[in-house]
Amino acid sequence: MILAVLFANSEGNILVERLSFAIGLVDERVGIGVCVCDAMFNGVPAEERLHWRSFLVKLGADNLKGVKNEELLVASHKSVYIVYTVLGDVSIFVVGKDEYDELALAEVIFAITSAVKDVCGKIPSERLFLDKYGKICLCLDEIVWKYGKQLRDEVERSIPEWRGEVISYKRLKIQLNSIENLLDSGRFDVGFTRLLNNELDKVNRFYIDKEEDYVIRLKELQNRASNLECRTEMLNLQKDILDFHKEMVLLLHYTFLNSTGFIKIVKKHNKRAGVSIQLSFMPRVLEQPFFSTDLLYNLMTECQAMLHRLFLDDEP
Repeated sequence: MILAVLFANSEGNILVERLSFAIGLVDERVGIGVCVCDAMFNGVPAEERLHWRSFLVKLGADNLKGVKNEELLVASHKSVYIVYTVLGDVSIFVVGKDEYDELALAEVIFAITSAVKDVCGKIPSERLFLDKYGKICLCLDEIVWKYGKQLRDEVERSIPEWRGEVISYKRLKIQLNSIENLLDSGRFDVGFTRLLNNELDKVNRFYIDKEEDYVIRLKELQNRASNLECRTEMLNLQKDILDFHKEMVLLLHYTFLNSTGFIKIVKKHNKRAGVSIQLSFMPRVLEQPFFSTDLLYNLMTECQAMLHRLFLDDEP
């Protein structure tokens, strides 16, 4: 899972930080930097994020001197790992977590470097990068959204019965396209807002049901682990735990792509209608259970610990 994309200058000062779940919410320039929120995102506490941000600054200072443009480097720090490179006076870091491998992160960083070169017309100096700041940030939004679509495909391919439970982005977009003059008539805005709220309720209900189901399933697996009678039962339990963990990872992806979808469609509405619903709608999104993955991460951690104990017991 992509957690964040960061740009820094040659001194290690962060110029842009894009959190993958908060595209469009975090974009307040302070000097040459970006003011970012300190909330938890995708299960990573703010204090941990500060640790790896400091790590990235040191990483860039220690390893990027003399590195050729677009040469890829890989590092890991605690629960995250990073693919990074340099492009002119700017270093670029893509931070990932869980099963998102280095090849996938490298694909993201290639898309980013290509977009920056297209916007700037050449390898950027820091001054040119800052001059093109707005366009570069828009490109970042599109790139992160593109990889969010890949998560949608993965979720729907792996568990087809979830297909109807994902945000109906296409329906929302069709509703937006029907708006001709929203400022003169609020009919379409009412329809869009109603559909948006219905989609939010749908996603939230599905996520809550899944969390409740996972609590029960984890307890059942723990009971089985406490009453194993033969090796065959252990092997079957190990397989069931692995399948269960995979499904929880997919639910984590589900939360990411839906969060990104709501943020994206609200931005489109603001641009099309000239009327912002972001201040009234997005705080409600941030308060929903599907946006806070603490319980899901706790379940995944307990699942991993149980699996670890079983494999240790299985060693000769």
